[in-house]
Amino acid sequence: MKILLTGSTGLLGRRLTENLSSKGHEVVGVSRKALRNPPDTKQRWVTWEDLFSPPPHIQSLLASLDAVVHLAGESIASGRWTRRQKERLRTSRISTLSQLSKSLFLHSKKIQTIVSASGISYYGDCGDRVLTESNLPGQDFLAQLTVDWEAALWNCEPQSVRKVALRIGPVLSADGGMLTKLLPLFKKGLGSPLGDGRQYMSWIHETDIVRALEFCLTTASIKGALNAVSPHPVRNAEFTETLAHALGKKPFVRVPAFSLKLLLGEMSDLMLFSQNAKPQVLMEAGFKFEYPDFKSAIHSIVGSSL
Repeated sequence: MKILLTGSTGLLGRRLTENLSSKGHEVVGVSRKALRNPPDTKQRWVTWEDLFSPPPHIQSLLASLDAVVHLAGESIASGRWTRRQKERLRTSRISTLSQLSKSLFLHSKKIQTIVSASGISYYGDCGDRVLTESNLPGQDFLAQLTVDWEAALWNCEPQSVRKVALRIGPVLSADGGMLTKLLPLFKKGLGSPLGDGRQYMSWIHETDIVRALEFCLTTASIKGALNAVSPHPVRNAEFTETLAHALGKKPFVRVPAFSLKLLLGEMSDLMLFSQNAKPQVLMEAGFKFEYPDFKSAIHSIVGSSL
């Protein structure tokens, strides 16, 4: 399979490229800056600055594609959510996908599948309620951003192409994502429950999200939106205690919700909102998690970070 990959230099992009290349697929990463191609002939990057106007060599590439994976998007934790930052978050996800889809429609002849990242934030703050793919979206900024992100995918032409949106929870990895910011604090004994600590965190191990992306690419029966999270979410207090103990530490004092809101503004929603999501579609399709429980997942990562 020949696969075009946006967000190829990010954590998930790198891991997915390694995984797919090892299985014999040809992965072409999209970059707006020139990058040196690796020696592995199954992996390469192309420079494509204007996604709406592909140059001739990109048009030729598009005509030979079997699938596209869209992982591009600025980190939602990259800065306080000012009006300008919110627009960057939208543009990096929605506009990029919309521009790419127009080029695919004009130049792709054999493409069968488009898989896009989405977010578990689709559901908003839901307390203890169990969330499956049939639940309605929330009304906050992140929920509406995710709704629009998925809408850009569903609107991609041609409509006959199989489309899958993975509502991804926080990814556990020692090499990127949430834990790279938390581990230094926890190693110093400063890991703290946030707010009342009762909010659910729907997480996924980096190994399982990469496997889930591959599973969606290669399983023709899967389409639509699905929750890409472990079957066993944890409350924030349990998350804090498990990670602290894995590092030989004790949890620090609780950080009140109002302090987070004063410090981070609307971005504090990332830490305080509760999403008790279940991967119903993935599990019914036969996907098996290598790291379904939080304790084993954390210990597999912390052991490599000590």
